[in-house]
Amino acid sequence: MGRHRRIVGLGCTDNHNCVSSIEGVERTVFSWNVGLTGIVSYVLVEPDEFDRDPVRAFLDSIKKGRVIIAHDGLSIARGFSIKAINRKVEETFWPGDYLENWKGICVEIFSPKVASISVLKDGSVFYEKKAQHCEVQVDGPGVWRVEARLDGRPWIYTNPFYIGVWDYKED
Repeated sequence: MGRHRRIVGLGCTDNHNCVSSIEGVERTVFSWNVGLTGIVSYVLVEPDEFDRDPVRAFLDSIKKGRVIIAHDGLSIARGFSIKAINRKVEETFWPGDYLENWKGICVEIFSPKVASISVLKDGSVFYEKKAQHCEVQVDGPGVWRVEARLDGRPWIYTNPFYIGVWDYKED
């Protein structure tokens, strides 16, 4: 679908902090502290936009797909970053952004922990490495995104960069 239009992925945990009676003993099932550390969406917002109008900046970032989804119950993803960089003109792009030209673009990933990092192009693994940092040179148009795993378990999913795949119109 991303080859034709922007798709925004979000993640969260549905939690109700239920109290259940099991064999006469009341227990909290899926307490708030457990539920709220499950699946989390990190929304990437430009500081100057946030300072001007935090609510608008937050909503605009979600609409653009500037979101990283993480399983914080596995490990807190704070510090994870991904960007696409055109080193020729020192221009930086964030997940959800559309880039018209792929030449000279690399995807740079930083992880707070050593993880199995997979860079996907059009849904297929293009590059894999176990690391905290890696840079991957884009080799052509496509929908590019990243997944990270810890000990084989899904940890982080990014929204994609759309690189030369459709006639761009601001959503």
